[in-house]
Amino acid sequence: MIQSNSFRTLRNPEFLQQGKDLSTVILAATPKNLGIEKQYLAFDANVKAIDELYKKVSGHPLTKTLVELDDKRDAYFMGICFIADAHLKHWDAAIVAQASLLNDSIKFYGRDVIDANYQSESASLDSLIDNWEKTTALTDALTALNVDSWKAELKATNALFVQTYTQRAEEAGANDALTGLKELKEKAIKSWQKLEHIITGKTEEFEDDAAKAPLYEALTNSINGVLDNYNNLIHQRQAKRALAKAKKDATPPVNG
Repeated sequence: MIQSNSFRTLRNPEFLQQGKDLSTVILAATPKNLGIEKQYLAFDANVKAIDELYKKVSGHPLTKTLVELDDKRDAYFMGICFIADAHLKHWDAAIVAQASLLNDSIKFYGRDVIDANYQSESASLDSLIDNWEKTTALTDALTALNVDSWKAELKATNALFVQTYTQRAEEAGANDALTGLKELKEKAIKSWQKLEHIITGKTEEFEDDAAKAPLYEALTNSINGVLDNYNNLIHQRQAKRALAKAKKDATPPVNG
C-alpha cells in the first residue's frame, strides 16, 4: 500500500524535489512494462514543468517572498479549519456550537479557497476575516476556541501578501509565472493521485501473479521510501517548532 504523501505541506523546493525523486524511482521500475506509463509520463511532465517555471519564479527576491507568504497564509487558514474540526468533537456542547459557527463561516468560501488564484484567495480571505471581526457571534467563537492569534496572523500575512503582490505586479510576467506555479502544483498532485491509483490497481490485479507481484511490491516500497523521507522532514520541522514554542512559553517574562 502506498503511504499518504505530504505534497500540500511541503515548501516549493521540497515539493519539486519529492516529485523528482518519485519520478526517478518509478522510471527505474520501467513504467511501460508495469502498464503505468501513461500516468507516469503525465506526472513526470508536470514535475518537469514545475522545475522550469520554478527557476523563473525563484529568480526575484520579491517573488520568493510572495511564495513564502502564500505558504504561510495557507497554513494559517488550514490551521484554523483543523482547530474548528477538532472542537466539533468537544465534550462541551457550548464549545461545539462555537466550532460549528466558525466552520459554517468558512464553508461559505470553501476550504479550497487556498487553491484559487492569488487575487481570488486574497480577496476571499480578506472578506472572511472582515466577517469574523464584524460579526459578534463569530468574534466570540474565535475567542472561545482560542484562535484569535491565528486570525491575527492570517490577517497580517494576507495583508502583507497583497502589498507585496501589488509591488511585484509592476514587473511584467512575474505574477503570471507565480500563479502558474501554483496551478502546476495542483496539476502535479492530481496526476500523482491518478498514478498512485493505477499502481494500486495493478498491484491488486497481479497480487497472485508470481512473476509480476514482486515488481509492483518493489515499486511500492521504493515509492514509500521517498515519501517517508519527506514525511519525516515535515515531522522534524513540526517537532522543532513545538520545542521552540515550549521553550518560549517556559521562559519567565523579564520585568523592566
